[in-house]
Amino acid sequence: MILFLDFDGVLHPDAVFLIGGHPILARGGQTFMWAQPLIDLLVPFPEISIVLSTPWVRHLGFPRAKAALPERLRTRVIGSTWHSVMGPNSRSMNSDNEDWYDKVTRYEHIARFITHADLYGEDWIVIDHSEDGWPKEQRYRLVKTDRKKGLSCPELFEGLKTRLAEIYLGHADPNIGGKARVLLQLEANIEV
Repeated sequence: MILFLDFDGVLHPDAVFLIGGHPILARGGQTFMWAQPLIDLLVPFPEISIVLSTPWVRHLGFPRAKAALPERLRTRVIGSTWHSVMGPNSRSMNSDNEDWYDKVTRYEHIARFITHADLYGEDWIVIDHSEDGWPKEQRYRLVKTDRKKGLSCPELFEGLKTRLAEIYLGHADPNIGGKARVLLQLEANIEV
């Protein structure tokens, strides 16, 4: 299963600026200040991989964006929706993709990744503060956050827990013991 993850408006408030090449929150706090609940939530789901769906990759590069994450999220990262071949200095025949990337929605970035990675049969979910461009038939995959509260919002976090449990139970090993373990871990008090 793939989790497409935005940073801004999800793991911290969305008002982030690059100052001296370093991401700084505009209104105080720390980057990734809401990451721990997501880390805890993913413990019973070792099969979930993360694809970065964040402008951080474009502005900092994939290695730096990935390295900025807390380790327990970083080790799950397998790619991103933006790659250096989309940049203006690329010798790739796709070098005009930088304009495309700027003009389309986050959903279109994700759909392109799914097409190129041939993930049509895979389960995937998105945590993002933007719902622009999402077709109705795919909205169930989006966990939309409030750009100022991100994953600190208890109601949203409960919805994410439910969505992950539904996906897991629908496609998990038929071993009821494994399912029961996951449900018990999800019911544990995960602080938000």
